[in-house]
Amino acid sequence: MIGSPGSVRRQLQELVDRTGVDELMVMTMMHSHADRVRSYELMMSELRAHPLERAATVGAR
Repeated sequence: MIGSPGSVRRQLQELVDRTGVDELMVMTMMHSHADRVRSYELMMSELRAHPLERAATVGAR
C-alpha cells in the first residue's frame, strides 16, 4: 500500500472489511532505517486518531 497516511488507513480498512482479519502485521521495504521509522510513525499517528473498525461479518464468510 502506498499513499498519504489517510489513504493507507482507508486501504487497510478495505482489507479488513474484505477479509475479516482481526490483526494486521505491517512492514515497510525501505533501505533507510530512519525512513522506515518515519513511515511507521505516520501510520500510527493516523491509526491512533482514526482506529480501524473490525469487519462486521467476521466468520460469516
